Amino acid sequence: PRAGYQAASYVLEKDSVDQLIISELGGKHRTDLAAVFHPMSLQPNGERGYLSNNGNANIFYCEDVNGVLRAVHMRWSGAGRDVYAHSVADLLPWFVGHCVFSSNS
Repeated sequence: PRAGYQAASYVLEKDSVDQLIISELGGKHRTDLAAVFHPMSLQPNGERGYLSNNGNANIFYCEDVNGVLRAVHMRWSGAGRDVYAHSVADLLPWFVGHCVFSSNS
């Protein structure tokens, strides 16, 4: 991640959707792709650490190259991480126990 970047993580205590999560996080919901991929590089084989490895999603909010906000999420599958991205306009549900990451700087 960029110099001075700090992230915070939150475990969902109730089912939710992106728009509600973003609203609750306020202006600190955006992260960058380095914040997504750096922790993956530190836990390449599913080691314990910053990211959840229990099958729940790790959710980050990043802008794509066109400035469109996306929910980038990954899960540990036992053989590696599955990484996906979708528009925050989609009303895909997130469930209790999923982990949301935000900027703390």
